[in-house]
Amino acid sequence: MKKLLFVLIIATLAACSKEATTLEGTLTLGTGTINDPPLANHSVLLIPDSLVAKKLEQYREGYKQEVAKFKQANLAIGNLLDSLQTEFKKKGDKKIEAQYKAVADSGAQLKRQLEDYQGAIFISIVKELAKEAAADVKTDNQGKFKFQSLVEGKYILLTGYSVQKRSGLLVKSLELKPGKNTTTVNYRDADPVLTYILED
Repeated sequence: MKKLLFVLIIATLAACSKEATTLEGTLTLGTGTINDPPLANHSVLLIPDSLVAKKLEQYREGYKQEVAKFKQANLAIGNLLDSLQTEFKKKGDKKIEAQYKAVADSGAQLKRQLEDYQGAIFISIVKELAKEAAADVKTDNQGKFKFQSLVEGKYILLTGYSVQKRSGLLVKSLELKPGKNTTTVNYRDADPVLTYILED
């Protein structure tokens, strides 16, 4: 009995002395230089890799398909505009000119729809993935964040962003070990698919 009690005490002491797992980092939208502007007061999610790796792939695939549809429609509008312009140069018909304007307006509307879709989809994805998060923190004024009392293992660090003419997701895979873990998240971590750069 004494031997069993001694083993239990040793096991309890070992568990108590095990170093806590934490993650500290900085979030910027630069590319890793000293003067990168921080993303202050910005939500950062830490999600177990096993819960979201597959979902992220599904989101990427769905997003690619939707953007391809928009691009295909835009290409068709561009071809029609070229055709109408050529016809107008030959005939100078005011009806063709009016038709050209109507098609051009449709193209502009399609572009706005694409921008609205891309802005909304990233917010939607972050909200959906937040349900799986092991932890969610906000960055401070210097873009710094800290997660405490974590379980070691593989995670995905994720945040959405919308700055100037860019929007999308920053996604970084991490393997956390017991003790203090550190990382920097910046534009190099922009998801290769779930990213949108607004064209002029």
